[in-house]
Amino acid sequence: MYNGWALFAALIYSFAVLPTWLEKLRAIGSPAAPRIAASGVGVISSAYLILCGAILLTDWTNPFEGKGGALGSAVHNAKGWLIVGAIVVWPYLLTLVGLVIGLIAVRELRGGDTAIKLSLDQTPFAWA
Repeated sequence: MYNGWALFAALIYSFAVLPTWLEKLRAIGSPAAPRIAASGVGVISSAYLILCGAILLTDWTNPFEGKGGALGSAVHNAKGWLIVGAIVVWPYLLTLVGLVIGLIAVRELRGGDTAIKLSLDQTPFAWA
C-alpha cells in the first residue's frame, strides 16, 4: 500500500512548505539553486501523491457500498456528509492535488513565470 507518514509529509510539503519557500526565495532574490532544490522536492512529493492516488483508485472499494441505511444516518448528521464525501473522494483528491503541485513545481523548475508568459509579438494573432 503506502506509508501514511510519508503521505502526510508530502501533503504538508505541498501545501505549506513549497509555496512558502518559493515566495520567500523570490522575495529575497536568491540564486536559482535553492529554488531548484525546493521545486525538485515538490516534483518528488507530487509524484508520491499521484502514486498513492493511483494505488487507491485501483484497489479501493467504496466502504459505503450496500449500506444505504448507515450512510443515510451519517449524512443526516450535521458534519457527517463532509466526512462521507471526503472518504469517497479521497483517491481522486490525492491524484488531483499531486497533478496540480507537480505542474507548479515543474513550472518553477523551468524558470518560474517566464515559462508560461507570452509576449505580444509571440502570440499567433499579433498584428504586424
